[in-house]
Amino acid sequence: MRPSRISRRDLLKIHTPEYLRSLRRADALARIEPEDYPLPVRSGLTGVEYLGIVQEALPGALDAVGPDLLIYNAGSDPFIKDPLAGFRLTMSDLAERDLIVVTMSRERGIPVAMVLSGGYSADSWRIHTDAIEGILTRFDRR
Repeated sequence: MRPSRISRRDLLKIHTPEYLRSLRRADALARIEPEDYPLPVRSGLTGVEYLGIVQEALPGALDAVGPDLLIYNAGSDPFIKDPLAGFRLTMSDLAERDLIVVTMSRERGIPVAMVLSGGYSADSWRIHTDAIEGILTRFDRR
């Protein structure tokens, strides 16, 4: 077993320029460390576009870093009905995103700790529930 490498940095973050501006306004940028693989994208991405970015970028990031554990921040704020949303993702898109992340990690033998965050719509709880149900359906081997 190789020694664990602990990093407080994000492996991969997909964000809009507006997101960074909001952090600057809140004076929070100084407290945020740079990502290993930042992916600034335009606002208004659809689920197809967003999921394509995840499918394209995540394998290379996982393979390059080879983490012993992936702590996955599964935010629901990209949901189209979220008041802070910069993207146009449906509940189904977000469930698919979470399934992609977990599947790619498991294919590489990387355990995943999925934490729920973000999401300021009344549907945020349902988004997380659907995603977890999808993951359990695919991987639960009772």
